[in-house]
Amino acid sequence: MLSVFFLSVIQLHAQEKDLALWGEVALKKDLTKKISLGLSEEMRFNNNISNLKAINTEIQLSVKLSKIFKADMAYRYGLNQHENGFFAKHRFGISLEAEKEFGSFDLALRSRILLYKDTYSNEQTDLYPNYENRNRLKIGYNIRKFKTDPFFSIESFHAISNVSVLDIEGLRLSYGFVTKMKYKTKLNTAFICNYNLLEKGTEYVINIAFSKEF
Repeated sequence: MLSVFFLSVIQLHAQEKDLALWGEVALKKDLTKKISLGLSEEMRFNNNISNLKAINTEIQLSVKLSKIFKADMAYRYGLNQHENGFFAKHRFGISLEAEKEFGSFDLALRSRILLYKDTYSNEQTDLYPNYENRNRLKIGYNIRKFKTDPFFSIESFHAISNVSVLDIEGLRLSYGFVTKMKYKTKLNTAFICNYNLLEKGTEYVINIAFSKEF
């Protein structure tokens, strides 16, 4: 019911719509029992999957603080398309996540602080870094004796540099499945709805992500 409500709000307010495709390959290596290192490569297509929008390379260090809590530090180097071609975009992030199982359900809460620095400059404000806070609630369901589990998540976007820090500038709804395969590999397929509250636009995303642990 919650997801139906948010989708209804999005449909009523959205003026511009687009279909995108995100494809990702991620690798993860455990350095110790509590510390792991990850590397991922992602390509994003927009304009109804006809145009290459961005290429992102990210490295992430994760630390398991307890059975429930973990902290992440990440850096992403991206190439984003603009009117004059592709320009580099740097993103630094730290996050804290709490995850706990309740029977067959898996509940995860994550809060993330991000710093963006774009080399593309169209306005005076583009010369300065941007800060953003993201908060996500993710609910997964473990189907016994089945390798594919469904999940749903909702994430809010807040621009810290604005005067009103608590204003939600974006909303992301995700519905998908996680399929466990051999050799510590997983396939994540999801349908994502990105709603921009400032520009009144909606982007529908087909997300396909392959991950492997070593």
